Amino acid sequence: MESNNSVSRNSRASRQSLAEVLQAHQEQHEQELKSKLKKAQTLSSKKIRQQQIQTLKEQSLREILGFFTNQIDVKRFLKNKKKLLSSDDTEEAEKYQDEFLNPNEFQEMKHIYGDCNIGDVVIVFPNPDDEEAQVGEVTFMDAEKVFDKFITVITDEVSKSYLKKERDSFLLSYLTLGDYVKPEKKTKKQDEKKQKIENAQNNQNQIPNKDNDKDKDKDKDKEAQQNNNHIEQQQQAQSNINNNKPIDIEEVKLLQNLKDQPSKNNLQQSQQNSENDKIEQETSYQKYLKFMKLYSEQLKFEEEQYQLQRNESMQILGERFSEITFSQQFYRKWQKQKKQEDLIIDPLKELLKIDLNNIKQFKNISKQLSKGGYLVKKMNDEVDYDWICQNTPPKDFLTLVRITAINKLCRNAFVHCRQFVSTTGKHIFVVVKGHQQVITRQAQKMKITKQIEMGFADLFSLEPVDEQFRPLRLKSYVRIIDDDLRNLLAQEEQEQNKEPEFDYLNCQDVENYCLKLYIKVRQWKGKDLKYNVIKKQRDVDKILKEVVTDLNIDQSHEKVELIDDIQITDEEWQVYYLYLESILCFGKKIQWAKEQKMKEVIDNIAFLYKLVFLKALGDANQIWYAENQNFWREFNGDKRIIFNLWGRLNITPVAPYTEYFKSTGSAGSSLWRKYEINENKHRSEFINMEKIKITNSIILKHINILKMLQMQYIFAYFPIHDLHQLKGQGELKKQFFEPLKKNGFIIDKETSEGEKYLRDLFKELADEAESTDFDSESLEKESQFNYRVPWDIPIDSIRDYFGEKIALYFNFLNYYAKQLWYMAIISIVTQGIMSSSSLELRQTAIIGFSIVIIIWSTFFMEFWKREQVYFSVRFGQQNFEADEAERPAFEGDFIRSVLNDDLNEEFYSPFKRKMKQLLALSISAIIIGCVIACVIGINLLKNKMIEEKFDQTLSNTLPSILQAISINVFNVIYNTVGQSFNVLENHKILSTYENSLVAKFTIFRFVNNFIQFFITSFLSNYFVQLKLCQVNLQITNDCFQILSNQMTTIFLTNIISLQIPKLVAPLIKAFILKLITKKDEKLVEHPFNKIDEEIERQLKLEPYQTNEEVDGSVNDYMELVIQFSYLSLFGLAFPACYILAFVQNIVKLQVDKYNFFNYSRRPFPQGAATIGNWLIIFEMISFLAIFTNAGLIVFTSEIIKENQVQVFSTLLIVFLTLKYIIRFLVPDEPAEALLLNKRHEFVVEKAVKGFQTESNARYLMQNVNRRIGGPKQIISSEEED
Repeated sequence: MESNNSVSRNSRASRQSLAEVLQAHQEQHEQELKSKLKKAQTLSSKKIRQQQIQTLKEQSLREILGFFTNQIDVKRFLKNKKKLLSSDDTEEAEKYQDEFLNPNEFQEMKHIYGDCNIGDVVIVFPNPDDEEAQVGEVTFMDAEKVFDKFITVITDEVSKSYLKKERDSFLLSYLTLGDYVKPEKKTKKQDEKKQKIENAQNNQNQIPNKDNDKDKDKDKDKEAQQNNNHIEQQQQAQSNINNNKPIDIEEVKLLQNLKDQPSKNNLQQSQQNSENDKIEQETSYQKYLKFMKLYSEQLKFEEEQYQLQRNESMQILGERFSEITFSQQFYRKWQKQKKQEDLIIDPLKELLKIDLNNIKQFKNISKQLSKGGYLVKKMNDEVDYDWICQNTPPKDFLTLVRITAINKLCRNAFVHCRQFVSTTGKHIFVVVKGHQQVITRQAQKMKITKQIEMGFADLFSLEPVDEQFRPLRLKSYVRIIDDDLRNLLAQEEQEQNKEPEFDYLNCQDVENYCLKLYIKVRQWKGKDLKYNVIKKQRDVDKILKEVVTDLNIDQSHEKVELIDDIQITDEEWQVYYLYLESILCFGKKIQWAKEQKMKEVIDNIAFLYKLVFLKALGDANQIWYAENQNFWREFNGDKRIIFNLWGRLNITPVAPYTEYFKSTGSAGSSLWRKYEINENKHRSEFINMEKIKITNSIILKHINILKMLQMQYIFAYFPIHDLHQLKGQGELKKQFFEPLKKNGFIIDKETSEGEKYLRDLFKELADEAESTDFDSESLEKESQFNYRVPWDIPIDSIRDYFGEKIALYFNFLNYYAKQLWYMAIISIVTQGIMSSSSLELRQTAIIGFSIVIIIWSTFFMEFWKREQVYFSVRFGQQNFEADEAERPAFEGDFIRSVLNDDLNEEFYSPFKRKMKQLLALSISAIIIGCVIACVIGINLLKNKMIEEKFDQTLSNTLPSILQAISINVFNVIYNTVGQSFNVLENHKILSTYENSLVAKFTIFRFVNNFIQFFITSFLSNYFVQLKLCQVNLQITNDCFQILSNQMTTIFLTNIISLQIPKLVAPLIKAFILKLITKKDEKLVEHPFNKIDEEIERQLKLEPYQTNEEVDGSVNDYMELVIQFSYLSLFGLAFPACYILAFVQNIVKLQVDKYNFFNYSRRPFPQGAATIGNWLIIFEMISFLAIFTNAGLIVFTSEIIKENQVQVFSTLLIVFLTLKYIIRFLVPDEPAEALLLNKRHEFVVEKAVKGFQTESNARYLMQNVNRRIGGPKQIISSEEED
C-alpha cells in the first residue's frame, strides 16, 4: 500500500514538474514574441525611410537591368518620355500594329519624322551574329573595363549614383550571357586514346561502386529505423502525459532532457544544418545558376502547355483562329494561375541577389563575344535571306554593348534611336534623331551661340539714311512743316475720308505698281514733291508705330532735333517715295494678317519686316537704275541712289550673335533667326547643321564613341547627308517619306490659311532676301563653276551645311586663289622679260620681282588675318574655343591628380614621351639621309645623261620627273612612319596629338620638297664635282634654269598626282565594292526601306579623315603650305609658277568641292575662328622668304659678284623694313569687323531686354562678344550703371 502511494506521489510530482517546465517554456516563448513585437512597433521613422529609399533604389536598378536585358515595359517608358517631351497623343496611334512595331513604338516614330529628316547621326555596329563576325571570350574584368572606359562618360548630365546603378546592371546583364566554349583542337588519335582511358577507369570503378552503394543503403535503413523508434517513444510519452496515463521515470527523464540532450533525430537535424552551412558557402552566382535551371524547366513546361492549347484551339476555331488573340489570352490566364498557386519565378529578382563586390567568384567566368543568336539569318532560297530578330535577352557581349548604348541614349539623353540590319548583314545601323524639345534644352545647356533675327534686333538699320547716317524719315524736310502745307494736309485728310483708299491688300505685284508710279513721281518738284513725301511718310508712320509696339523697339534716342542736317536731292526724295509706297503696301498686308490672328504670320513678324525693308529699298533703287542706267554706272557697279546704314558703310548687314536661351513674352517667337530646313518649306530656329552638332554633343556626353570606335565595338559614326539641301533632290527625298505617310508615320496636316498667306508673302519678298533666308537652291547648284570668277564659292551656304571649320577652309582656299590671280599676271610679264630681254633688264626684273614677292607674301598674311576676323564676326565665332578632348588611344598609369585630387587620373611620363620623340627624330634623320642620297643620285643621273649627249629636253625633264616622284614616294613613306611615332608618343589630349603630327609632317615635307632647291641654289659652289647647275655641255652653271625646270615639273606633277586621284580613287573603290559585296536583293517590304538604302549608301562614302583621330583638313592645309613655300621661297627662279599655282588652286577648289558633295561622308560640323597653327606656319614661311629671296639675288643669280655678304645683309634689312612697315600699316582687325562688333554689343543689350526670366536678369551684357578674337569680358550690372 505504501509502495503504491509512493509511486503515485512520484508520478504526480513528475507530472507536476513536467507541467511546470512546459508552462515556463511557453511563458518564455510568449515573452520573446511580445518583445519582438514591441521592437517592431518602436522601429524609428528614419529606418523606415531608409527602407523606402532602398526599395526605390532596387526598383530603379531593376528597371535599368530590364533595359539592358531587353525585358523592359516599353509602353510605360514611352509614356513617361512622352510626358517629359510634351508630345501630343492621338487615338489613331493606338490602332496601328504590325510585325515590326508595337503601338508605342509607332507613336514614338510618328512624332519624330514629321520634319521629313531621315536622321541626324548614324552609329554603325558590327553584326555579332554574322557568319564572319569575330569569335572570342570576354572576362568579367573585360566587361568592367568596357563599361568604365568605353561606354560611360562622367558628366554633370547623369549623377554618379545613377552611373553606379547602370554599371551594376551592365555587369549583372553580362552574367546572363552565354558561356564561352573554347574550341578543342585535337587529333583523332588523341580522341581515341582519351576514350580508351575513360573506358578503363569506368570498368575499374564499376564493382566497388555497387558494393559501396549497398553498404550506404543498409546504414541509411538502420538509421531510419532507429529514428522512427525514437520518435514513436517520444510521441507515446507525450500522449501518456496528455491523457493522464501512468508513465515511468524513464519517460519523464526523456521529456525533461529534450532541450539539452539531442536525440538521434536531433543529430540528424544538426547534420542537415551543417550541410546547409556548406550550401551557404556557395557563391551568390552559383545560387543564381541553380535557380536558372528551375526557371528553364518552368519555361519549358509553359511552352509545352502553350503548344498543346494552341493546337486544341486551332482545331476548334479553324479559320477564325488568331495568333495574337490566343497568345494574349493564354499568357493572361497563365499569369493568373501562377499567382493563385504562388508559382511565379522572377529571374531579375534572383539576378539582383548576386554580390558584385565579391569579384573572386567571377574569376573563371568567360562569356561569348558574339554569335548569341539575337539575330537569326533565315534563308528563303539559295540567294534570298532575311534577318529575324528573336527579341530575347542578349546572349553575346557585342549585343549587350549595343543594347546598353542604345538604352543610355534613349533613357538618359531622350533621343530617338531606330535600328536596321544592312543588306549585306555585316552591320547594324542605329539612326539617332533628336526631338525638337531635346535640341532646345541641350542648346541652352551648351550655351551655343545663336543669331538673333535682324528684323528683331536691328530693323531700323535697314531703312534709308543720308551721308551722316541719319534716317531720312527724321530729316527736317519731312518733319518741319510750314502753315501752307499743314492746311493743305488737313484739307487732304478731310477729302480722303470721302474718297476710297487704294486697295493695298489686293495689290499682287507691288514692284510693277511702283514702276508705273515712278513715271508720275518724277514729275513732282519742289512743294509738290515735299507735300506727297510728307503725306506718305505720315501713313507709313502709322505702320511703323505698330511695328515698334510688336517688336518692343526702343526709339527714345530719336526724340532729339537734328543738328547740321544736310539736304538731299529731289531725285533721292522721289526714290524714297517709292520706298515708302512699298513699306505701306506690305505693312498693311502684315497688319491685316495680324488682325485676323494668323499665328504663322505673328510668329515670323520680325523676319517679315526685315524682308519688307530690304524689298522696298531694293525695288526703289532698281526702278531708279532702270530709268537712269549708263555704261559708267554699269562699270562701277553704282546701281543705288539711296542707301541704308550698311550700304553707306559698304558692309554686308549681319545680325548679332549671343548665347541661346528660351525666349519668353509676346514677341519672343520672333527673337531668334529661323531657317528653312526642308523641301516642305518648314522653318525652325535650328538648321540641320546645328541639330547635328547638338545631337553629337548629346551622344558624346553619354557614350565614349571615340573609344568604342578605336576598340571596334563601333564600326562607323557619321552624320547624314540631306539630299535636298546638298543636291536639290527634293523629289527623290519625298519618295523616301511617301511610304511613311501611307502607313501613318507622318500625318499630312492641312495647310492653314495663315500658312498659305505667309508663303504668298514670302514669294513676293524673297527676291531681295539674304541667300540663307530661303533654301531656294541646293548647295551643289550654288557652288557651280563660275567662269567669270573661278574662285567664287558660297561660304555662307557651306557654313550652314558643313559648319564653320569646313567653311573657313574653303574661305581660305577662295582667298588664296583670289590673291594669286593678279600675281599670275605680274609673273607672266616678269617671266617674259627674264626669258627674252637683255641681261641688265633681266637683272632688274629679278630684283623687282623679289620685292613684289616680299610685298605679296606680307600682304597675303596680313589681309588673311583680317579676313578670318571678319569671318568670326559674321558667324559668331569670336570666342570659340576648341574642346580639349582626350584621345581614346591614350593609356597611362593611374595616379592621384595634383590639380584636383582625383585619385584615378591617367598619367604618362613626359620623360618617356621625350625619349620616344628622340627615337622618332633619329628615324626621321635616317629617312632624310635617304632623301639626300636620292637627290644626289638623280643629279649624277642627270650629269651622266648630259655626258652621253642625250636630248637636252630629256636630260633636264627626266631627272625633274624622278625628283617629283621621289618626293611623293617619301611623303607616303613618312606618312606611315610619322603617324606610327605620333601614336607611340601617347599624347593625352587630341589637340596636342594633332599639333605634334602637323609639326612632323611640316618639317619632313619641307625638307623632302626643298632640300634639292637649297642645295642647288646655295651649295652648288661647295659641291662643284656634282655639277648641280649644269644645263647642257654648253651651259654649265645656270641655277635659275635648273630651278625653273624642276618647279615646272613639280607643279604639273602635283596637279596630276594630287587632284586626279581624288576623283578617280572613289570611283574605283565603289566599283570594286560592288563586285565583291553580296547583299540581300529581296528586302522585306517596310516603310523605311528607301531611307535605309540611302543611309547604307552613305556608309560606303569616304570619310573625311587624315587618320582615325584627325580630320582631312591636315592634308588639305599641308598641300597649300607646300605650294605657298614654293611660291614664296623659290618663285623668283621661275615667276611663271604663279600662274601654275593659280590653275592648281582653281582645280583643287573644284575637286575638293566635288569630293565633299559626292564622294565624302558628311563630316561632323565644328566651330572655328582661325586656321590655328597653320597661320603660324604660313607666317614662318613668309618670314623665311626674305632670306631665300635675298640669297637667290646675291648667291644664285650672279647679279652680285663682289661684296656678296654686305649686299646680302643690306637686302635683308631692306626686305625686313618693308615687311614690318606693311604689317604696321595694315591692322589685324578690320574697321568693318570692329564696327560690327560694337554695333552688335549695343543691339544685343536692347534686343534681349525683357525676354529673360528673373533668375537670368543679369545676363544682358555679360555674354556679348566685346572683343574680337579674345575671351568674353564679364561686366556686372553695377559696372554698366
